Amino acid sequence: MIMRIQKFGIDELDSMIGGGLRSGRPYIISGNSGTGKTILALKFLYEGLKLGEKCLYIATDRPPQSTIMSISENFGWDLQSLSVMDAVPTPSLYSTVYPVRDVTAKGQIKEISELTGNVEKGELTMESIILKLELEYKEKFYHRVVVDSFTTLKRFGVEEERRNPVMAKFFRFFAEKESTVILTVEGNIERIRPELILSSGAIHLSREIRNMREVRKIRVLKMRGSFFDPVQREFTIDQRGISIGKVKTE
Repeated sequence: MIMRIQKFGIDELDSMIGGGLRSGRPYIISGNSGTGKTILALKFLYEGLKLGEKCLYIATDRPPQSTIMSISENFGWDLQSLSVMDAVPTPSLYSTVYPVRDVTAKGQIKEISELTGNVEKGELTMESIILKLELEYKEKFYHRVVVDSFTTLKRFGVEEERRNPVMAKFFRFFAEKESTVILTVEGNIERIRPELILSSGAIHLSREIRNMREVRKIRVLKMRGSFFDPVQREFTIDQRGISIGKVKTE
């Protein structure tokens, strides 16, 4: 495997992570709800599309079409060639303690421009998604993959007593396929220890209210095998996308 550097296209962030992500490894973007995880993850895919790379978005939290269309309109990103997999849990899964045990290969993968309300959904288990992707990878290769959110997939997609080995299998799958995968993870740093251990790198987002205004922060927690800048920085999200500020000196 030839190691490549895959950038976010955000100069300050790419500098913080040693030039970009190392290809073929699993990474996480963590943070509480509303911190900007999905936007940052899709920025990574958008940068890949601009370079002609094949990119896949696996949605487990919200219907992918509405998410992608909203972000495309707000930031002017052309995501029409992005492949998507709709693995959002059905209402029946929310009413059960454990997910269905039937491991199937349901769930179509299509470009966002081809999506309609009739796209077949997949069962939300980690193993069924791996099975579907095994079939998909026989025909094509994805340079960049985003799973949004891995927290939802972990909650509904595997029984608690099997969680750690199945999670490890899920992370290992993408490494074996040599795809770079970003998994969004909900929660503060203390709650994401298993994902932090399994990943090759982690970026953490947070926000707080200071002097009656919202302040967003970004921090690199880990980048295995490469230099990274651990200093926390403030960042903003506006119509231009994500902008990261300079480190403030006292």
